[in-house]
Amino acid sequence: MHPSPSAPKEAKTGATVDASDFEYIRSLHAGETGEVLIARKADTEQVYTVKLIRKSGWNGSALGARIRSQQKLLRVLTECRAPFMTRLFWSFEDERAMYLVLDRTDGRTLHDTVLKQGPLFAHEAILCAAELAEGVSGLHAHGIVHTNLNPEDILIDDDGHLSISGFDYATFLYDDAERHLVQRHDTFSGSPGYRAPEVILGWEYDYAVDWWSFGLLLWWMLTGTHPLIDERDDGHPSISRAKILHSKLTEDRLGMSEDAYQLITRCLQRNSALRIDGMGVKMHSYFSAL
Repeated sequence: MHPSPSAPKEAKTGATVDASDFEYIRSLHAGETGEVLIARKADTEQVYTVKLIRKSGWNGSALGARIRSQQKLLRVLTECRAPFMTRLFWSFEDERAMYLVLDRTDGRTLHDTVLKQGPLFAHEAILCAAELAEGVSGLHAHGIVHTNLNPEDILIDDDGHLSISGFDYATFLYDDAERHLVQRHDTFSGSPGYRAPEVILGWEYDYAVDWWSFGLLLWWMLTGTHPLIDERDDGHPSISRAKILHSKLTEDRLGMSEDAYQLITRCLQRNSALRIDGMGVKMHSYFSAL
């Protein structure tokens, strides 16, 4: 549904932009609710990623509220210059869709990188994990919980640096400037993937959910696998759910260092009160070589 490619035009005055200000080069991904496109801003020739979200069916719905929240939190993260985060340059809408103009990406994710090249080397994983920890801490510093960090939402640039994207299920943990805590216990459906047990169960949750996901992501970087579920569980959410809630972490380190394994173990505590926090992650001996 994306607009037809258009010829370059004279720059508009002011900061207001709309869909006609971009040449739409190619599609990276298309789904039921929208499309992710590579686009060039006509007046500057600068290339961006444009996330187009179709409005049909979401105005006034829970999906619509989630999209508005995503737009708001991306603005907050961009204005605060949160590290290792996808930046929002503009957002606008027309009668058919909302458009989020983001940092350019060619769509290379941590998931794609590991599948094509194999697990990261130990020194690569430490650097990526350190950037991921800084990014997650940056989210939390602004009262935001991602809730669904997974390999497909971690983007990798040409220099090997990462940025966090995929804020569809992210939320503010506080409801106002006085930081009154919101008791989050959203209804969960679909594949549990990299979500924490308390999210899957619909319990109250806080920042700890993202450190659970961090542990799973570090395991993925080092092994190319999920430590609790496997490919045979794809398409069977109930099986994946049961394994995430009850399976024990294997004692086979699969070649990773003892420090890496111990950090992951501390992240994958099903009791969130026992789970390592952001400061504990960043101070962990796994990162001592940096």
